[in-house]
Amino acid sequence: MAEHCTPSRDRRPLRIRAGAPGAAPSPWLPRLAAALQGVDGVELVASGSAAAADIVLDTGEAGAPVVRGSERRWAIVDAKHRLLAGDAAWWCSLSQAQGVDMTLIEEAAGGWCALRRSHATGPLAQGDGLQEAHAALVAMLVQALVDVRLGVAPDAGCLLPAPRPPVRRGAWLSRLQSRWARGLRRQRSRWLTEHWRVGVVDQPIHALLQAETMPPIQWLTPPDDAGYWADPFGMPGHPGLLFCERYDERTSLGHLECLRLHGSRIEVAGRLPVGRGHASFPNVFEADGQVYGLAETAADRECVLHRVGPQGQWVPVATVLHGVAAADPAIFRWQGRWWLAFTDLDRGTWDNLCLYHAERIEGPWRPHLNNPVKVDVAGARMAGGCFEHEGRLYRPGQDCRAGYGHALALYRVDEVGPAHYRETLVRRLAPHARGEAPEGLHTLTAWGERTLVDGKKLRFNLLALRLKLGRRSTQGRQAGPAVQKGI
Repeated sequence: MAEHCTPSRDRRPLRIRAGAPGAAPSPWLPRLAAALQGVDGVELVASGSAAAADIVLDTGEAGAPVVRGSERRWAIVDAKHRLLAGDAAWWCSLSQAQGVDMTLIEEAAGGWCALRRSHATGPLAQGDGLQEAHAALVAMLVQALVDVRLGVAPDAGCLLPAPRPPVRRGAWLSRLQSRWARGLRRQRSRWLTEHWRVGVVDQPIHALLQAETMPPIQWLTPPDDAGYWADPFGMPGHPGLLFCERYDERTSLGHLECLRLHGSRIEVAGRLPVGRGHASFPNVFEADGQVYGLAETAADRECVLHRVGPQGQWVPVATVLHGVAAADPAIFRWQGRWWLAFTDLDRGTWDNLCLYHAERIEGPWRPHLNNPVKVDVAGARMAGGCFEHEGRLYRPGQDCRAGYGHALALYRVDEVGPAHYRETLVRRLAPHARGEAPEGLHTLTAWGERTLVDGKKLRFNLLALRLKLGRRSTQGRQAGPAVQKGI
């Protein structure tokens, strides 16, 4: 579980009681109890206990819980503001196309206020969707409890009505629908291959904040069937130079390439010697007259800051993260402080946003007191660098509810500090269903008066299929002796 810091001035533990006395415990409560063991100063009180609690969580299992004195009352609701309780409620939510939409709410004077919101993967998810949903719920609860310990006040600006009763029927049908959808996804992934393309939008990135749909995209010609380009970032001040990941189907690894655009013609200017293994997401940005670059090298478990020369060469400056598998890292400066945003792959691949901060770009870098600051498959993972518009800060995220990199989510960052983080969704941008990349959009970066994107389609690629089957055959032969030995 995450390592959380709490203020030293308050030594009294924060106690939370979940459920009503005599009610059957929710299936995710053991997971919550295990998670709270790694959180300083927070305790889970048994539902039937007479011990006082600071917070009472309404699990909806057997009527409203008993709330005594100054205890705060929390509840978890779905997209239709119904209590999430019981198998029927969870499987009904999981069967939705966009998965489980859950909000943690707190009773306040005159109504309820939202504390945190999260999503879990939908019916196309790999594995057990219910377990993934419970994990997302527990992560959301832990973050909210740490918020309380840190003294982060809830946003009471928008009051909500009381939660509605939970769904009680239809679990078997929803479970069958989810199982069928997962089987369909497995068959598609067996025969079809993801293929990404880099594209250019002839509008500045801030124009997309008001866009109802994705503007027209000029797609660049992909390299060949042996791979593709993705994760595009443009060189600041240079309208014809950009960086991207070049993925190789033969090795299942990516490396960074520098590209030059001459109209519609693409020239590969060179390969960048960044990282010892897979490298991607070449986040390029300008600060104080200097261009910097930071790439994803999660396989190396480090992030190295580079200076970028006028011809696109990268020179290492400092290691900003060590021992962390950081995916899609991006550095930005806001209100006099440097921030590093990324997804920690040890916590999850699509659903968490972690922050570090520093006074100088070279470091030292310190973790946010409540990492991950966001646990949400609908937009936690970075989709590009943060950008400013009219004095506000915006963050592009990946909406992975319908699959990895399916759509883009643009957030306005309302508050960011060493102990708090709050953002508001401004816009979601989905791929055009009949476009050249109908299966996904997962990068959005500023390039002067233009914007760079990448898009995904699933296609039958004989070379990729042959390589995929070869790898499966090799893995099967390697696993054979272990299976025979009962390992």
